[in-house]
Formats: sequence, structure tokens, C-alpha cells
Amino acid sequence: MSSAVVWACSLNCVDWHLLSPAPESLFESAANLQGRFQGDPSYEYQGEVDDEPKKKWERRDVKIKEEIRLAVVVAIIDEEVAVAPRGAFIKTPTGQVIKNRSFEGICNFTSLGLQFYLVLYNSIISTSLNRELIF
Repeated sequence: MSSAVVWACSLNCVDWHLLSPAPESLFESAANLQGRFQGDPSYEYQGEVDDEPKKKWERRDVKIKEEIRLAVVVAIIDEEVAVAPRGAFIKTPTGQVIKNRSFEGICNFTSLGLQFYLVLYNSIISTSLNRELIF
């Protein structure tokens, strides 16, 4: 997770607060929690952590606040998926995806339609970008 990226959250859409980054020690257990968010940052979820994956019987309970769980979910989404305007990237004949140096942006009219955007996925490996493009 980049230190330059900050996220904000709000309970009432008026007062915004910075979302603190999730600690690495709770990242895996918070990502494995199931169920809906409650809407209360102080709500505590019960989770289990494997100290050693080979010893399934040695699990310890962990309490994870909703604020931490939200930070983990946002970090996962930010890492795995992004959106870019069409034409910002091009695919070379070798299959490599690179930035389009002649791309100057999109006009206001085309920026309103979803069909003028592409979804970038991190699951496909690219040599020139951190995220890959599916055309």
C-alpha cells in the first residue's frame, strides 16, 4: 500500500474522517471476515487467526474493529482493480500494454458515459504497468 494514498470515510456524508491504514498483522484475518458492514466504526467482529497454517487446531480469537475491516477492503480493491478512460493505454503487437503517449484526455461529454472507460485488473501480469488491461 502506497503511503501517498489516503482514504476518507463518513457516517453521515457531512463529516469526513481519514481512514487509518490497516495493520499488516490483522490484514489476512480482516480480509477473511464474512457478512455486511454494520455502519459503526467501533463495532467489533470476532475473527480467528492461524499462528501456523500447519497447526489448524491452534487458532486464537481476534477482535477486529469495523474501521480496520473497511481499511482492509478498500486496500484490496485499490490494489486489484482500477478504472481508466479508453485510449489511455494501448496494446502492442507483442501483447504488452503501455501508456498511450498521444492520449490527451477525454472531453466532458464522453466522460459521462461508462462505455468510455475500461477496467484495469491486477491479476494479469504486465511488464510495463502495475495493472493490466483487458481489451
